[in-house]
Amino acid sequence: MKKVLLASILAVASSVAFAQVSNINKGNWMVGGNVGFNSSKQADNDNSQVTTFNISPNIGYFFIDNFAGGLRLSFDSYKQKNASDANTTF
Repeated sequence: MKKVLLASILAVASSVAFAQVSNINKGNWMVGGNVGFNSSKQADNDNSQVTTFNISPNIGYFFIDNFAGGLRLSFDSYKQKNASDANTTF
């Protein structure tokens, strides 16, 4: 039973290791990014509400095969709203 389990783990690990191998040629572009949003209400004495938002797009260019250089921008917003006042940070 132990040998079957060990063989299964090795088979999965080797397939994951080879899944990342690919040939990306010089001259290709790569684009991507992340977006996040969160809103929560604090149940403390002042009934504050916190809202966060972030976005970070990225772009890259393959200068040689399998080697890219690029740029990532990031924008974060944090807003806390109390019953008495509101604070916003960019």
